[in-house]
Amino acid sequence: MLSFITACKEGKADIMFVLDESSSVGQKHFGTMKSFVENVATNLPVGSDSVHVGLLKYGFGVYEEFDLNTYQDPSSLKNAIEEVGYEGGMTNTHKALDYLRTNSFTAAKGDREDAPNIAILITDGKSFDKEKTKETAERLKAAGVTVFSIGVENAVQEELEDIASKPSSEYVFYAENFSGLDEIKEHISADICNICDSVAGFDSVMMLPKLAPATVVHVKILEYVSATVQTIFAIVHLDTKAKTVQKKKIHAKATHAKTEEIVHMITTHTIAHVRRDLKVLIVQKVGLQY
Repeated sequence: MLSFITACKEGKADIMFVLDESSSVGQKHFGTMKSFVENVATNLPVGSDSVHVGLLKYGFGVYEEFDLNTYQDPSSLKNAIEEVGYEGGMTNTHKALDYLRTNSFTAAKGDREDAPNIAILITDGKSFDKEKTKETAERLKAAGVTVFSIGVENAVQEELEDIASKPSSEYVFYAENFSGLDEIKEHISADICNICDSVAGFDSVMMLPKLAPATVVHVKILEYVSATVQTIFAIVHLDTKAKTVQKKKIHAKATHAKTEEIVHMITTHTIAHVRRDLKVLIVQKVGLQY
């Protein structure tokens, strides 16, 4: 049997939290949203060369509390989140999504070319302009941003799905009330960790049974490994514009020599959705010894 073993490591990502501060949220529930952000953000490997976090809120307009460049240690970040105030207003979700694309995820605001971009939006209701929300969300995702949408209470499922990346089952979350955010935080944290890992890399092992060379099973295993590598190779070339993939050659080699039990698949860069959906890793170098 073949199996993959992966280890979560410190990684790199540029993450923007986006909070709905419309009048329907209220001061108390806005505080609950802030606690959610604090719990998720301060449990990430925040640092100058790892995870950077920014935060903006939206109501009548968009208000940036701090950008990706501002805080690079967990303590300062925690204090900054606690200081975020509540203003009230409308649910101009489209303005927040457009601001992310045109401002937040730019070099001037701390965006890094070698870090995946992640947006986590929390809202409690229907957006002011449904069509503009959908349009700006599509442009944001087309720019390479992974978007999570979290709906609370009266949030509209269709809009949450329009905002978030695909598949919706992985990027859309819903809580019946604000206290339910506490149950979501672990799932969101795990998903963010997966994306951060895609840059940190994995030390992965493919376990092979010890077989004599040239047996039918031995040949089938080689064919399987070769096909897997070629599939990954093709995916990389189809997604060369993705920020999380460095423009490096990917070498795949399978040689027939003496039998060994373990094949090391050493990776440095991958795409998070490939890891989740295909359960395989982008391979920088594969060496098979038989």
